[in-house]
Amino acid sequence: TKGTSGGLAGVVFQRYPETYEAYLNAVEEEALTAGEMLVTFENDKWVYNLVTQVNPGADAKLEYISDAFAKMKSHATVKGVRSIGCPVIGSGIGGLNWIDVERKISREWGVNNSNAVELHIVSQHALPPQPWRV
Repeated sequence: TKGTSGGLAGVVFQRYPETYEAYLNAVEEEALTAGEMLVTFENDKWVYNLVTQVNPGADAKLEYISDAFAKMKSHATVKGVRSIGCPVIGSGIGGLNWIDVERKISREWGVNNSNAVELHIVSQHALPPQPWRV
């Protein structure tokens, strides 16, 4: 919500400059609130920016992650998205324990659900592969 980004978000913004511009505009307009998402369509892909914290640094909250994931899942389902890559959100710079975040995500996403949207957790560290389906 403050116009800063790091980790994978910084990489995404380099790859998707129109998304970065939309993010900066949303910050300037004070349109981003925790638990919401900013979604753009760029290079034939939906890009989801989940707002999981208010301030830079170790400020992520599990309830914000849950709320933002619910919104992303709903949008992805309606738009026919088949696969989403997601970082170990909230547990790097955000300061949360990944095990707690993973539990929250798996509850929100539905671990053994057989519908169409797969969620793939992307990490620079070795994590067991576990796609979740909406």
